[in-house]
Amino acid sequence: MTANPLDEIHARAANCRTYNFGMWAADKLAHDDAPKLLAALRAVEDLATAWESRAAHDREYAKNVPAPIREDFLELPATMEHLANLIRAAIREALGG
Repeated sequence: MTANPLDEIHARAANCRTYNFGMWAADKLAHDDAPKLLAALRAVEDLATAWESRAAHDREYAKNVPAPIREDFLELPATMEHLANLIRAAIREALGG
């Protein structure tokens, strides 16, 4: 089992592409639907990762911000990290993990 459920689903979808199901619905799922759904989920995960990176950058930059406004300045990185965590939790829950 890999750490990321999307990686597992991606591997199963790739395996499905190598079989000839003989059924239109199964073929469509394996060849059309699953890759599109995985790409959409990856895009959402990439967004969460970008927010985490931006939050880390802003936290580093905050070291140079004057103390009186530093706390206000750090609210945005905390919000971005919180949203990234919510996104990841929603994906895990939807995937049953």
